[in-house]
Amino acid sequence: MKFLTFMALCIALVAGCSSSNNWDVKTEVPSLIKSGQSIPIKVIVKEHDQPVQGLDVKVFLEMKRMDHGNEQITLKDQGNGEYVGNATLPMGGDWVANIELKSDGTKKEIVYEFKTE
Repeated sequence: MKFLTFMALCIALVAGCSSSNNWDVKTEVPSLIKSGQSIPIKVIVKEHDQPVQGLDVKVFLEMKRMDHGNEQITLKDQGNGEYVGNATLPMGGDWVANIELKSDGTKKEIVYEFKTE
């Protein structure tokens, strides 16, 4: 149930700031995130139901109400429109993730909030 809520939040908060692109972006993360553990982050990008490859995908993580700096993760292109990386969050609480996708002057950003234990 938490995963479905998280996915709905991700989709609801998609904000594009690009030249014209029709990227459909989905994010997969574990439904239970504990601080101190390495968590996988997967972003799947399609355009007109076809995988989009060759993007520069970065994730910036920061705590919502505290200044612990921000952690930047570059996701690796796994082919088939999938980009994967790992993050380790230092403590539990409210977090904000900014996902930035770029390709040849085209850019899209996705912002979502999540909570860790």
